[in-house]
Amino acid sequence: MSSSAAKVKFLSALLVLVFFSTGCMRLKGNTVYEYVPSLPKSTVPVTVTVEQFEDLRTDWERKQTKDVEPVATKVTRKIYDDFKESSLFEEVFAGQDKPSDILVKGRIYQFYWKNRFKWYVYVPYLNLIVLFGVPAGQFKGEVKLTVDLISKKDGSLISSYEEYSLKEDTYSGYRSFWGMEAGTETSEAFRVTVENIKQRIIEDKEKIIAALK
Repeated sequence: MSSSAAKVKFLSALLVLVFFSTGCMRLKGNTVYEYVPSLPKSTVPVTVTVEQFEDLRTDWERKQTKDVEPVATKVTRKIYDDFKESSLFEEVFAGQDKPSDILVKGRIYQFYWKNRFKWYVYVPYLNLIVLFGVPAGQFKGEVKLTVDLISKKDGSLISSYEEYSLKEDTYSGYRSFWGMEAGTETSEAFRVTVENIKQRIIEDKEKIIAALK
């Protein structure tokens, strides 16, 4: 075997190893929950208490996040931190027995991260096409949340917001697989979903204030 042929064989085998290792990537740490909160254009002058969100995801999605559980607790905590740090409301509390105007209740319908590579990345020699920009695979994160604002005075629903975000990224031989961090797509989808909910709350500012009179 010539030196050139040996190098090609080695490179192809190395790619199989790289893609196999990357295909086994699992969520770990808090990457899916980490993002920088956006600052709203104004503050709703009411006090709120954020209660634990309800996890209504499918069993399949729960399996995708089994290494970063409990999702409901961590999603709730991040939304509490986001609302507080961004000054969305006058005051933000956590728990149930807090003196506030509004209860914030939520439901998690989708929250997961998944990676999938093309079949040809595991085929020797054929996988070399990814070095020329052919997509090698895709990473995907989806988040769908509902947030309800409930009056603590009479238990009535003031408003409800449901938002969804899908973030995908395609990888090829031009991208560095070793530098990738599992879950970044879900983190971005989470950020966008919460940002959209916050924007809608700001748009309903006068409605929320009026409901408490």
